[in-house]
Amino acid sequence: MSDKHLTFDEWEQLNENELDSARRAQMEQHLNDCALCRAQAEYHQRLDLMLRALPRVSVPADLVARIEARVAHEQGRRARLPFIVLAMLLSLLVALWFCIELGIALQENGILDFWTLLNSYSDQFSAELVIALLEAIPLTETLLTLCAFLTVGVFAQQLVETLRPRPIGLSMVTNKHSSNS
Repeated sequence: MSDKHLTFDEWEQLNENELDSARRAQMEQHLNDCALCRAQAEYHQRLDLMLRALPRVSVPADLVARIEARVAHEQGRRARLPFIVLAMLLSLLVALWFCIELGIALQENGILDFWTLLNSYSDQFSAELVIALLEAIPLTETLLTLCAFLTVGVFAQQLVETLRPRPIGLSMVTNKHSSNS
């Protein structure tokens, strides 16, 4: 055993006195021969003493129920993920369709040519030209496109909220402090 160092499980068995006398004698002989394992044994003993000196905190009676409720809530949230992704992709396709329709409506109304004409004769800029430009804008297609992109944004936000891990609340800390008061 002098060529092989002690494992973590062996350290734990030695510290917890879970070894038979023959195995314990073997390990103690190895500790006498191996300076590295001896230093590790001292470290583990100090660590074990520090851990045992820590105050014990009682576990709330409803801890298991709260953990199970939290896990069930998270699983329910994650179960919606495929539907949110599908809805977001479909709304993105609708938004792109409305963008194409808006482009076609702008072209049919001649607003793109009108805008170019307006910019080229900026010295003759008047209120009538602006009103004519506003009248040529296809409002229905514009509003539908904006609503479609708003829908994409809402679904994207839901997707991010579903994927983002939720922080654990401070209810356990609050319960601990209130029981100490």
